[in-house]
Amino acid sequence: MALSPVAKVPNVNLTKYVNLGENQWRFCPVVIAANGRVKPDYVLAAGRSELHREGSYYIEWYENGSRRRRSVGKNAIEAHAQQQRHIQLLRNKALARIIHIFEDNKSLICYKHVVETVFEAANEASECLTIAQHSVCCSQEFFTSP
Repeated sequence: MALSPVAKVPNVNLTKYVNLGENQWRFCPVVIAANGRVKPDYVLAAGRSELHREGSYYIEWYENGSRRRRSVGKNAIEAHAQQQRHIQLLRNKALARIIHIFEDNKSLICYKHVVETVFEAANEASECLTIAQHSVCCSQEFFTSP
């Protein structure tokens, strides 16, 4: 099933604002360890890994064509958790856009298929057991307000 460009979720980068010497403060990407976690206080500067205990972590992403950046603290583990939360938030917004598009087209689509489409976009082909067990389908009665 092909996806519309609306369903794509932008990347969320984790960076650290560090002093590279002589008051040259720069945003540098963090180093990711082999286990997929952030190596605390290590950043990529000039193509190599360097230890920088100073500075704060930031997440950055693009929204409506402009770069957005937000401070997420000085702790690497908490910063990585904030990055993962923001990625999930953007995925949820993409799912809401897909549902909205199908509602605008007056199409009846099964909620299970919408979720499968989002998982395909993220190369996550595994199906949620809750959705498979309940098979909740969209209908006009499902969307009406009380």
